[in-house]
Amino acid sequence: MTTVHDIIPLLRPELTRDNRRVFAELLSVNLQQSDRIIAVSETTKKDLVEFGKVDPEKISVVYEAASEDLAPMSFEASLPYLRSLRLTNTSNELQPYFLFIGNIEPKKNVRRLLEAFQQFSLRDQTGYKLVIVGSEAWGFNAVKDLLTGLIKRRRVILTGYLSVDYLLLCFLRRGRFFFLHSSKVLVCLCWKQWPVVVR
Repeated sequence: MTTVHDIIPLLRPELTRDNRRVFAELLSVNLQQSDRIIAVSETTKKDLVEFGKVDPEKISVVYEAASEDLAPMSFEASLPYLRSLRLTNTSNELQPYFLFIGNIEPKKNVRRLLEAFQQFSLRDQTGYKLVIVGSEAWGFNAVKDLLTGLIKRRRVILTGYLSVDYLLLCFLRRGRFFFLHSSKVLVCLCWKQWPVVVR
């Protein structure tokens, strides 16, 4: 059995530093030797059928789930983290924010996120911030100037890598989440603790 998360090195080689030839060879061998293939999304299944010439009956889509360790924290328990990220006001009220989690690299499409947030921030009167949780990765210099400008305006908080304790902040009711993949935008909002996915 083989689990495939994506085939980005084959579809968009410019977005990754993986060796395309080696990736293709390893993927091909694993797909041929496997009785069953797990794809983590319908998109990955479609890619495997279209580009990997895999029989769709051989592929099962099994969505990834969060660990039970990632249950929401109470606001009180998360307050020290929120303060350290400057996401509370002087009355310890949570300030509105958007949250992006992922390395800052081209395949995460951070440039598009920053450009959209910059336009949003010009019209926003509520003081929303953008919190970027992730490390600087290859291609960071392509967004460095735009990011630096937004940081200077105190609209973007760049945290770098954060532990799971900090990542639990993602599950606070008033957070807004952006998950970007290549040129497609998938926005996942958390509204009254219920996730809503908008494509």
